[in-house]
Amino acid sequence: MPLMKTFSHQTGLRALPTPRAGGGWFRPKNSFQQQGLARAIVGAHKTRPALKQDELEFNSEHILVLQTLALLSTSRWGCKARDISISQGKISETGIPKYSVQIANECVFDCAASDIHVHCGQFASTEVMNPAEFRRLSFDDCLVNNGQPLKPHQLISFTYSNTFMYPLAFKSAKFIC
Repeated sequence: MPLMKTFSHQTGLRALPTPRAGGGWFRPKNSFQQQGLARAIVGAHKTRPALKQDELEFNSEHILVLQTLALLSTSRWGCKARDISISQGKISETGIPKYSVQIANECVFDCAASDIHVHCGQFASTEVMNPAEFRRLSFDDCLVNNGQPLKPHQLISFTYSNTFMYPLAFKSAKFIC
């Protein structure tokens, strides 16, 4: 769960997720909790007098600290192999069977996945495919989307024809956060 970067003097810091002792997450329920949470994170309680309920101040130093925390949380809990989903199914029974494949970046962080490689055996199709979408580079190594980034929640789909369905599984990717 990433740190939110939306700040408002009217509503304060919104739903900043924070680890809680014993597990789980603490979400501020009112502006007093939001102020306390913001002060604890940026150390504002040491240098500033107490703020009223609707006075939450952030200067560039505070925002830089929060952005740094957001980057640290993304690198620690960022996207992983499990965030790339590969699904396929048979879509045609007549003649040579046809299969539909969908590869999606399901990462909840704002991270794109580039240079996605898939275990694909000796993948081949009896029909011409767009090599920019999916192509075999060597045995058991296929490249998705020509190596270009797949944005969060974006998917790429293609079809292929063969007498059997190739088992496809995630191999590697570079995540750009």
